[in-house]
Amino acid sequence: MRCLYVSALFEDRKGNIWVGGYFGIDVILKNTGRFIHYSINKDDPNSLISNTINCINQDRHGLIWIATRYGLSILNPETNKFTSLTKRNGLPDNAILQILEDSKGRMWFSTANGLSRVTLIAQKAPYAFRFENFDETDGLQGREFNDQAGLKTRKGELIFGGGHGFNIFDPLAIHANTNKPKLTFTDFLLYNKSIKANEEVNGHVVLSKAISATRELTLTHSENVFTIEFAALNFFNPNKVKHQYMLEGFDKDWIDADNATRKATYTNLDGGDYTFKVRAVSQEGRWDPDYITLKIKVLPPFWKSTMAYFIYILLLFGILFLMRRRGIQKIRRQFEIEKEKREAKLLIENERQEARRMHELDMMKIKFFTNVSHEFRTPLSLIMAPVDKILKQTEAEEQRNQLQLINRNAKRLLNMVNQLLDFRKMEVQELRLHARSGDIISFIKEMAYSFSDVAEKKHIRLVFDSEIQNLIINFDHDKIERIIFNLLSNAFKFTPDGGHISVLLAILEKDSGKQQLEIKVIDTGIGIPLDKQDRIFERFFQNEVPGSMVNQGSGIGLSITKEFVKLHNGEISVQSEPGQGSYFTIFLPVDLVTDEEVSINEPDFPGQRYPKIPIGYRWEAAIQLRSFLFYWLKTMRIFVFI
Repeated sequence: MRCLYVSALFEDRKGNIWVGGYFGIDVILKNTGRFIHYSINKDDPNSLISNTINCINQDRHGLIWIATRYGLSILNPETNKFTSLTKRNGLPDNAILQILEDSKGRMWFSTANGLSRVTLIAQKAPYAFRFENFDETDGLQGREFNDQAGLKTRKGELIFGGGHGFNIFDPLAIHANTNKPKLTFTDFLLYNKSIKANEEVNGHVVLSKAISATRELTLTHSENVFTIEFAALNFFNPNKVKHQYMLEGFDKDWIDADNATRKATYTNLDGGDYTFKVRAVSQEGRWDPDYITLKIKVLPPFWKSTMAYFIYILLLFGILFLMRRRGIQKIRRQFEIEKEKREAKLLIENERQEARRMHELDMMKIKFFTNVSHEFRTPLSLIMAPVDKILKQTEAEEQRNQLQLINRNAKRLLNMVNQLLDFRKMEVQELRLHARSGDIISFIKEMAYSFSDVAEKKHIRLVFDSEIQNLIINFDHDKIERIIFNLLSNAFKFTPDGGHISVLLAILEKDSGKQQLEIKVIDTGIGIPLDKQDRIFERFFQNEVPGSMVNQGSGIGLSITKEFVKLHNGEISVQSEPGQGSYFTIFLPVDLVTDEEVSINEPDFPGQRYPKIPIGYRWEAAIQLRSFLFYWLKTMRIFVFI
């Protein structure tokens, strides 16, 4: 045996002895004399509920009923498994002190909280039980009873002893109360405030009559915190009545109510229809549950109303429609973009092919005009040589003036031919600087006064002024001549009759201590807009001029001028205001090395290649050059048909 302290002894119908103590139960088998031990196993729900044994008994069905400190265990000898009952199943207390069976096979238990009668409904596992509990309101000496203080008399009466005496009764004379209590609603509260019949709340009447006579009511969404009180009209033993309630639409099962308060409280209910139910069940459970109902309608807020959901659906469909429409528009735009890309790609390819074809054709034309320019250059040189010789031999003033006019115009024509050749050299990066010593002051003065006949013809006042009489430096005479020629040609071209043109020379000293020659060409012509001043040095750029000025120019003179200035390591800039005139300023260093040759766009190191000119740009340049050549040939009364 494992139980040294014995608290319960029992002999079953087979003669086996059951011994209970603080370590479970030991069973001494009559036939073999061996021991069987039962104890609690927390991992097995079908084991003994507790090792502390108070009482052992056997019913007429052969089931062994074992009373413990922590509940009741019922052993089925056939399956050797326990079924356990506690206060949660319906017992008045977990401490079972004594077990007795009445004449009808119902089991009676004395506990620390009254008596309990348990009726076995199903005699095969799983078992079903009905509990009937009794306390001092039923006439007991008290709720507490003593261990092993129980006896069944020969008449079938049961005796249970406690701290205040004992109770003796005939169990067959104990009948359950079969009268069904009448249920009623006793009060209705909003936010813990009782609401009376016809009382206005938030501008409307919640109860049109007493709550006991009300079967339905309507609440707004802001009145969704309410309490309902109820009661069962049973005056015989009201504490034995058990109340349960449920709010259909919110609760999933019946909820046990506190018999002391008998009320149900709900908060923050969503809008909708609910049904509140209350039922009363006697502790004996002798009748089928019956219930009363109260229909409650909670109005939803506007944003949850039917109209709101209808608007939401319309908005949803509207959004889906807009999304679909935007999706279709996006697909169409993508299709149009792809189509435009394909068309642009095809157009660019066609333009490139056309540009290549035009470039080849224009290169042939440029080559032709270059050759023609070379042919014109030789006769012009032959014309100028005899004129210079005759000028030296002629002393008559009138003849000298005529010869000087011929000489100046021949030089202008030669300058135009040279300008065309220089443009060709710029295209193939063959333009170089050939500097030699000379008096640049007298050189520029002579160039300025070579336009005297034009100034006289247009009644333009031509002024030349220099701060120094002479300056011997190294410079490329040919390129300086064409720089001054281009600037003065533009000045006379765009200055109306009666205007002023000035050529001013000065020596300036830079911060580094080096000296520079400043050349200013100032006119009172039509001027240049501010947004066009940065572009006038671009090749073939032509600004809009008044219709009265037929000779607009070719657009390459200032571009060549800028390149020639750069060859001299100089700078050129312009300041102009429309209608007031233009102000060209050139800065040239005075320390240029003699016979220095500088190539425009010349590579900085061996092996560097010249940048390629885009075909589109060269095509445009070729077209502009062709216009210039036709204009130049027309000026010389030469007509070419190609």
